[in-house]
Amino acid sequence: MFASKLRDDQQIVSRIADVSLRQDDSILLLATASFLERSRQDPAFSQLQELTEHAPPRYSRAPVAVVLAAAMITVTIGARESIDLLTASLFCVAAMLVSGCVTPDEARGAFRADIFLVIGAAFGLSTAMVNSGAAASVAGWLVLAGGGSFEGMVCLLYLVTALLTEVITNNAAVALMFPIAFETHLASPEKFPLRPLMYTLMLAASASFITPTGYQTNLMVYKPGGYRYVDFPRVGIPLQLLAMGVSCGVILTIEFWYLWVILAAGLLVCFFVVARLFPRGVFAPTAFRAPVDALVPSADVRV
Repeated sequence: MFASKLRDDQQIVSRIADVSLRQDDSILLLATASFLERSRQDPAFSQLQELTEHAPPRYSRAPVAVVLAAAMITVTIGARESIDLLTASLFCVAAMLVSGCVTPDEARGAFRADIFLVIGAAFGLSTAMVNSGAAASVAGWLVLAGGGSFEGMVCLLYLVTALLTEVITNNAAVALMFPIAFETHLASPEKFPLRPLMYTLMLAASASFITPTGYQTNLMVYKPGGYRYVDFPRVGIPLQLLAMGVSCGVILTIEFWYLWVILAAGLLVCFFVVARLFPRGVFAPTAFRAPVDALVPSADVRV
């Protein structure tokens, strides 16, 4: 089991076997599904409460959700001239609400007004950059900084987009950098083909490893995992450099894509072989080495 212990306003994350409990300790516990029923009458606990906002997924509705999502994609592709993606998505959301795949509260919670505001503002700024000529100017500077080569442009475009996505959302980063990449393509279509530039934007905007605020999943593990802010750049910068090297290498040698597939398959096989030889979470911090069957709904326990 995993336990997050709060004592004197200090959080300690450890294996449950390593936790020394005291009276009035608060514990955030990831326990078995029957833990609440089995321990509710236990005199060792003065208060026991399930965290409903972190309820486990409703796997019984998964087949319905998959069918609805597949139907939405099929209708959008098959009738794209009469039904746009937004309309099909709204119908899919309504069907998921009716079928119980998602509750109204969950649907409301998924709507983040701040994110939509940032993305909308980024699109407005993107349009302003195109209309004012700023996008063409920045594109020219990037081409010059890259030595006028396609390889230099791809690397710089990746670097700037990756830095932007650390401080704003990935959607906003793409909205800001797309006109720059497009103006670069328009300036010399043969020298700077559009598709590799779009691949660069797509990969760089999705590589947010350096800050805990760069992406939602980073924040999800930030506090419960007991991480510090410096942990993210310490691990994220080397990971970002590795991702940049691989991404730019694949984009610049896309004609040899099959070699990258063979290399990736070989690395995956090596990883599984090493994991087989050294089981029990060798690659994970000690605090997170726990049996897989212990990962179940959360409960807040007060001793």
